[in-house]
Amino acid sequence: ISTSLHTAWNLIQTSGTVNTDYVTMSDSHASCGATFNAGVHSTDVSGNIGWTFSSPPARYWVGNSGDWNDATDHWATSSGGTPNVANLPDATTNVYFDGNSFLGGVETVTSTYPYMMYCKDMDWTGATGNPSFNSGGLLYISGNLTLIMNMAYNAAYTWMDSSTTADITTNGVAVLTGITISGTGTFNLEDDFTTTVTNNSAFEIATAGATFNTNNHNMTVGYLYFVSGTFDNLGTSTINIPYSNGSTAVDTILFAGTMTGTETLNMQTGSNSWCSGIALKGTFYDVNVTSRDTNRYPLDITGASTFHNLSVSGVTPLPVSGNLIISNNLTLTGTNSMNGRL
Repeated sequence: ISTSLHTAWNLIQTSGTVNTDYVTMSDSHASCGATFNAGVHSTDVSGNIGWTFSSPPARYWVGNSGDWNDATDHWATSSGGTPNVANLPDATTNVYFDGNSFLGGVETVTSTYPYMMYCKDMDWTGATGNPSFNSGGLLYISGNLTLIMNMAYNAAYTWMDSSTTADITTNGVAVLTGITISGTGTFNLEDDFTTTVTNNSAFEIATAGATFNTNNHNMTVGYLYFVSGTFDNLGTSTINIPYSNGSTAVDTILFAGTMTGTETLNMQTGSNSWCSGIALKGTFYDVNVTSRDTNRYPLDITGASTFHNLSVSGVTPLPVSGNLIISNNLTLTGTNSMNGRL
């Protein structure tokens, strides 16, 4: 990649063929007679001359309802084409569910645990009826995810991993158990993101190298989990975490790092003693916490932290470790106690 945007760097070879893959490239000028090829795992950022970038192979779902791993009956190389056992998608394959995929009303794509499913982009644009994706296994996506209105997305586990750019477009569809993202790429919300609000519906950033942009879109999730790092470019997003009444011992949010933007976090803890609360350490803007449990710390500030506004309501202790800096308002409602000196 060029060290300066739009500044060319030259690659010269007079003959033969240069094959490469797994590269992210910009402003490369290849010349002088050789053939220069970049494989399907490579990314053409901008400004490249003399390179041929391979397009990912495509697979199209056909034959109405069925199992993802049944390529013999359901995966074709063209829209409405003939399926073949050799067409099962892998992590380099773009998969499409379109107007030739489902001929009935409610059709369902399934996958039984422990079968794994792989693809690059998953795109449901153009699919008709009210299709449903009900997977008991893990879906691994190395590119974009595009859902459509009037579908159901009930994947047991969705893992998105990218070293480049990946977009998430749900068109108002609630994602059953949420999404885990990893890798060193940039992940972008293209619209509001909602999970079904249960103990297992998480939005998780599993690697510190990933960049996540909400693009000012709002989120409603069962809980959040992030490794140490930066939750980037939240802008004016509102993130709602209305905790369910389940008894699974999970944390509503675990975060240590920096949230950038003027975001608002609205969080509610569980109502029984088996439910954990919220652990925060880092830099935040507006945070509102409502406690429904007198037996747990709903908010545990585990280290030096900075807030613009912080509001905690309910019957609760408020343990604080390290310095707490609030630049605007601190609001405690109900029976609250705070350790340390205010």
